[in-house]
Amino acid sequence: VEERLGKVEDRVDTLTEEVRTALRNIGRMQERWGLITEDLAEDQMPYILQRSQRVVRRIARFQYDGEADLVLEVEEASGFRFTLVLEVKGRVYGARPFEQVLQLLKDANFLDWLQRQGFPEPYVPAVFCMALYSGAENFAQSLGVGLYDAKRGEIFSPQVSTSS
Repeated sequence: VEERLGKVEDRVDTLTEEVRTALRNIGRMQERWGLITEDLAEDQMPYILQRSQRVVRRIARFQYDGEADLVLEVEEASGFRFTLVLEVKGRVYGARPFEQVLQLLKDANFLDWLQRQGFPEPYVPAVFCMALYSGAENFAQSLGVGLYDAKRGEIFSPQVSTSS
């Protein structure tokens, strides 16, 4: 009986280590996927915004809740500047990404960081994604959050108030 119990314990130890290895690998894949998504957003957003006569003056990455996202200082043809706060997601299928960026813009520490970095007000919420599912555009419109898609560009233009 003790011999069998020892074998079972050894097998449990082996399986435990295999699960840990699998979880580490999944974490690495998620990290790579996320970085690829942010890289794509950073590369594509200047071209997407250029189509609507907007120029990206600078881009910064930031981490909030463990995820990297982007902040873009944008200038319109009129010379008006604002900051686009971009929640970057691989896929968007519900309201959560829109709610996340709106919540971020209520965070005093984040707003303080934006000011210290010299990003101009107003701060405008937006979401960038690689894959857009049905209904996401409705969430963007109802919450007033900009929506950008890697393939189609600007889906919903965020409301930018030119009166600071």
